[in-house]
Parts: sequence; C-alpha cells; structure tokens
Amino acid sequence: MHIDRWELKEEDRVAGPVSEKRILVGWQGTDDSVVLPSLYADPPESGVRMKRPTIAAFLLLVACGGEAQEEASKVVRTQIGDTAVVRTVSGSAWPGPARWRQALSIGELDGPPETVFGRIVSIAVHKDGRVFAVDRQVPTIRVFAADGRYLESWGRRGEGPGELENPDAGLVVLNDGRVAVRDKGNARVQVFSAEGEPLDTWPVITGQYINRRSFGVTGDTLLNPDLINPTDPLPDWRLGLVRILSDGTVLDTLPIPDFGQHAHRFVARKGGNASEIDLPFAATEHWAWHPDGFVIHGVGNEYTITLYRQHAPLRIERETVAVEVTPSERAQEEERVLNTMRWLDAAWRWSGPRIPSSKPMFSGLLTGLDGRIWVQRDGTAYEVEDPDFDPDDPYDTEIRWHQEQMLDAFEVDGTFLGTVLLPRHLDWRVPPVLWADTMWAVTRDELGVQRIARFELVFVGDR
Repeated sequence: MHIDRWELKEEDRVAGPVSEKRILVGWQGTDDSVVLPSLYADPPESGVRMKRPTIAAFLLLVACGGEAQEEASKVVRTQIGDTAVVRTVSGSAWPGPARWRQALSIGELDGPPETVFGRIVSIAVHKDGRVFAVDRQVPTIRVFAADGRYLESWGRRGEGPGELENPDAGLVVLNDGRVAVRDKGNARVQVFSAEGEPLDTWPVITGQYINRRSFGVTGDTLLNPDLINPTDPLPDWRLGLVRILSDGTVLDTLPIPDFGQHAHRFVARKGGNASEIDLPFAATEHWAWHPDGFVIHGVGNEYTITLYRQHAPLRIERETVAVEVTPSERAQEEERVLNTMRWLDAAWRWSGPRIPSSKPMFSGLLTGLDGRIWVQRDGTAYEVEDPDFDPDDPYDTEIRWHQEQMLDAFEVDGTFLGTVLLPRHLDWRVPPVLWADTMWAVTRDELGVQRIARFELVFVGDR
C-alpha cells in the first residue's frame, strides 16, 4: 500500500499562533483515515511532497521546464507533484552577518524574592508585551512588564483553583489573552484570565511524566503533547497531540509524526534497573507545530525540512557543510557513554555503532509566533572548565567541550534569511520565544543562576 502524501483534513485545520505540532492523514484517494505519514513521496531520492509555488514562481517554472533558478541569491525552485521545493544553494536575504544583542535581563543572584528565580521551566510573552515565567520551585507564575519591571505573581502551591503543584514547560498565551499552564502535579491545565484571575481547570493531561515541550496553539484550539500509550514499557512510549477546545473540551488525540529515524540507544541492565543513553551526534527526527496550523518535520541526516501545509506542501532545502566531530569531542562523549553505563553495570562493553564523524545537518526545529521558521544547528567545539567534575569519582566525566549553537532563519515561503550564532549562556531546558527579530530566552550563568533575557537581532555594523 502506498502513502501518497500526508495531509491535514479540512475539518481539523484551524489557524492561529505559537509553536507545537500535530497531523491527521489518509491514504490518498481513499476515505480511510490513517495516521502514518511517509518520508518519501515516490522513490526515496525524490524526498517529500510540498507546496504550491507563487504565481511568479509558477511562470518561471513553466518557462524553465519545471525548474526556476534565482541567480542573484542562488535559489533553485522546483515542483514535484503538489510539492514545491525551495533549495538555497548559497547566499541569504539578510544584509550581512547577524548576532543576538542582549537588550534586557530580568533576575538577580541576591535581591527581592520575586526577582530571584529557583527553577524556571517555561516562559511566554503576551501580545501586550508582558512576560510570564513559571518558577517550579515556588511554584508560581511571575509576571513582568515589557521593560523588565516585576508586576505580580499568580498562583501558589496547592490543589485548589489557581494553585500549582508541579508545572512544566507548558505555558502559553491563548489567542483571546487567557494564560494556560500545564501542571503535571495536579494532572490538569490551569487557565487564568489576562489579569491573573483563576478561570478554569481542565483535567486533560496524564501527569505521568515531565513534559519539556511547550503547547501548540492554532486559532481557538490548544494542542498538548502527551502520552498516548502510558501503560506500555518506557522505550515504547509515544506522544500524541491532545486537541483541546477553548472551553476545555477534548476534541481528540492526534499522533505525532514518527518516521522511524531514531538514535541508537545504549542500554545497561542490572537486576530490575536499567540505564539508557542515546548515541552522541546521531541524526534524529525533529518537528514543530507552526502557528498557521500545520506540522514542520525533518530528519537531521540531510538538510530537508517539510512543511505539511494543506493542499500546498513545501520542502525547504539548503546546501551547507556538516560540522566535524573533533577527536576531543569524540573522546569525551565515548567516555561519557561508558561511565553512564558502567555506573550501573561495571562489566558493560560498547556494542553498537560508533560516534559519527560529523554532526547532524540540524538538531532542532523552532517556530516563531510570527510564523518564521528557525532551524537549530550544532557548530564547532569550544573548551570550557567543568566546575562540577569530581576526579575522585570514577564514573564522572569531565565535560570540557561544548559546541556552538546556531539558528538558520527561513520565512514560511522557504526564503533563507541567514544564520545567527546563539549566545553561549542560553538555558536550552526552557524553550525560547521568538517573534520576528526578537528572542526571549532563559540564560544561566557560571553559578547556575537563571535569568530571563530579551535579545534583539542585529547585523554587523549595527550599534
């Protein structure tokens, strides 16, 4: 049986703002609703299906016999079935090299309690400029003005209305201005008004694990990634997207794309215990939910990202060079795997693939509130000190090598804007919030102290 394409059904499509994911598909030409997307549209060489080109691009395609090339920016546009392919060979739309300039920082090492953070797990930004941060250690939602001034805190520890027990990365501003936070401890979503009044609690999550993914929002629908098979063994766990209407009604649960491209996982067992770790630098699948109501997806072994837009899928490709894994990085990661496994089983031996010689073409996907697509890539290694290293612990690995992180920016039509290096002190445990040329993110200093920072995109030469 052949899967012709992955398609959102009309009744499931809604439009709106933020970052997450979800899909519903069928065998093309039948009425059977199956949720099994295929990575390849025809033979594997052809990749996936995609979008309809613009009128100008379509005229170029006709004139060039199916392929259009923009000489100045070296972009090749082709059409494969219903899928438009935009391949950036070289060049970019930005006027020059870009960087993130920190414009604001919220938080202190010592100061008033409301500005000293314990463990920030999620942030969100309101359309009026306010910034929300969930501090799980308290737990509460702290609210700050756009200029960083502390305004108020919502909620406290407990099980009653407006109270939180163990919130995680699920914090989002809904399109009508309400604020929703996912509370694993109480197995529910707590909803506040835009002014902080507790409005409702939705018992729509399992509460069985800490979720490090944020919500998705499209129109008046909230999409929550949650387990669809919590009774299965841990290695077989699968996430689905629970679609929740604006009144808290659960509409259905939709599977998340899984094309079977997973990192090899090393496992050590002893008695009833198990220790697991993925092969370092292995290429894996990545996805995100686009605010316009579709999933973006790709596998890190090649620079190809698919936008599963209804009736007009688009594939974004970029020619770039993979970053090499240095001998020092390889030695560190091999030692880390061995120490992790041997902490449980002293006789454990490496059995499985070796660490790749190069890093994946990309290592993550993000979407901005404005719809811009950000592709995360691992860069070159740099050396650091490891203050937590214990030389007397035979199973502790000295982490001396970190890697730069970069973001490639694309418009939703596939236009490659450029690459920007990320600040080294970002705390990647907390999903950043991106909007046009602004990024709100959590930073962490050498003492482990978290702060909230606003970064502005600037170009070399800008002050």
